[in-house]
Amino acid sequence: MGYLKLDMGCNEDDIRAQLNRLLKSAAFKSSTVLTTMLKYLVLEKLKGREDELKEYSIAVKGLNKPADFDPQQFAMIRIYAFRLRKLLELYYAGQGKYDPVKILIPKGSYKPEFSLNNMTAVPVQLPQQPVNNQRVVLAVFPFLSMNGSPVYDVLIDRLCEHMSLHLAGREGVRVISYALVRNYALQMDDLIKVGADLGAHVSVAGSISFQQAVLELSVQLIASGTGILWWTEKVQHAAQSESIESVAGQMAEMIYGVVAERLLAAD
Repeated sequence: MGYLKLDMGCNEDDIRAQLNRLLKSAAFKSSTVLTTMLKYLVLEKLKGREDELKEYSIAVKGLNKPADFDPQQFAMIRIYAFRLRKLLELYYAGQGKYDPVKILIPKGSYKPEFSLNNMTAVPVQLPQQPVNNQRVVLAVFPFLSMNGSPVYDVLIDRLCEHMSLHLAGREGVRVISYALVRNYALQMDDLIKVGADLGAHVSVAGSISFQQAVLELSVQLIASGTGILWWTEKVQHAAQSESIESVAGQMAEMIYGVVAERLLAAD
């Protein structure tokens, strides 16, 4: 809804240009697996081989798994597909909101869908300013795990919850309960709408990956209601030498610094 279908104007050049745009984005650069998978799915469909996009072929031909790969024993392709859908959702909610073409992977399928985006770009602006000395309201959303394993979801919840607690103690800021944001987000796919419905001025979202004892986080501040990507940053931490609580505190300080400089200082 809200955009044209492939056979109504979205040509192959448009799709290839959008694929390159996605692969070069900060969100996808942090995950080699999801980048490779997205490229394989899109190019296979453009070659007319979308009916061959099954778990086995994606694993063996797309991700170079051994020929004896058994999708019945290993759920990695389904997990990767879930992560890929969420990453695309995050991208189009922020940085890619006004991209000319949308590339999506519908639930229950590995066949990508292409469509023209009729969203009209608007001048970049700050999130809605608080009035009458009201506090800035933040909503911290669950970060997306780029490692393709649910085992990291517990760590991500701890990180985001502690980040919320750190931010809640800062002057001029109110933070919506992380548990409330998380439960609401699980029921709805639209991050922008969730943030606006909860009354947040700014939504905090991002992704996290664990690579060889290094914790890499990509953080985004998104204006609730408009979806404009207001600020983004990528940071790394030594996973073995720093606790999740310590990392959360550092991330909260960085986010608060940006909010204080750009919003609180304007009051």
